[in-house]
Amino acid sequence: VLNSYRTSLRSLTRPNHYQQINTASPKQLWFTLGGSILGRMSSSASNEKDPAERADPSLVKKARESPKDMTEDEWAELLTGMQYSVTRGHGTERPWTGLHNDTKGKGMFKCVCCNVDLFPSDYKFESGSGWPSFYDTQKLECGKSDNIERKSDGSFGMRRTEVLCKRCNAHLGHVFNDGPAPTGLRYCINSAALNFDKQ
Repeated sequence: VLNSYRTSLRSLTRPNHYQQINTASPKQLWFTLGGSILGRMSSSASNEKDPAERADPSLVKKARESPKDMTEDEWAELLTGMQYSVTRGHGTERPWTGLHNDTKGKGMFKCVCCNVDLFPSDYKFESGSGWPSFYDTQKLECGKSDNIERKSDGSFGMRRTEVLCKRCNAHLGHVFNDGPAPTGLRYCINSAALNFDKQ
């Protein structure tokens, strides 16, 4: 029955569209309401670990070396349901449920899809929002640019700035102008969009 609803996420961007789809397997049942994708699966933080710990090594290699060549089916196979819903479907995990909300220690937060460096742990702070928050990003060698793409987001009647991985186009979260010094920014990031490489 689920296979009869199989379709790509690209068809789910129309407003007021409601439909069930199966992207890879029966455990990944998706609903969309107004273009927002909500995953109906376990929200257990322990399930949101690095795909390299459980996925096909050849698929992990492809995602990390040439992410632009990945198909939606391959992303669905590589990622958990929640990781896929957030990063490929622009979803949002529930606050205070993510693996990395309380992650401490020195290291680098990376994109869960392509593993590119995004946020040094030194820039993480407790915002009280229920999502991992950072006041700055990992800068590239030039010291000015980073691996983040910023895009205007007017969904749900709000004006926000969406942040995506520049390398693989994964949805990460949003950035707000209510963070601490020295930047005054708060990158509010879904834990399911992150890996943590502890030093």
